[in-house]
Amino acid sequence: MQLYEKIGKSRVQQVIEGLYDRLFEDPLLGHFFFQRDKATLIARQVEFTLRLLGDMESVYRGKPIPVAHAPLGIRAVHMARRQKVLEAVLEECGVEKADAQEWLARENQLRHLVIKSPGNCLT
Repeated sequence: MQLYEKIGKSRVQQVIEGLYDRLFEDPLLGHFFFQRDKATLIARQVEFTLRLLGDMESVYRGKPIPVAHAPLGIRAVHMARRQKVLEAVLEECGVEKADAQEWLARENQLRHLVIKSPGNCLT
């Protein structure tokens, strides 16, 4: 069984909505979302996450990860904060601990595509 099947599409939607509600308000990360369309970001992230979790029928219509994130100057500290927020939302949404850890691990494999300078939290 694929991870997205274990978690469920509706719960993936719930998690992503909760995540973006927090990210838009987060003191460290909120500036990345200034004047961004939250509904569009949520829709694209749900598509992306379903694929990431194993739903090969889901279609991701967003930009490639490096293209979308390169101009933002995301650093390791930002990615670490996002993962902490996601971890909290996964728990609050009732995602099983093992499934949440797998979700986080899959996202962490993409760090090099998001972070400006992967080895240095200060750059």
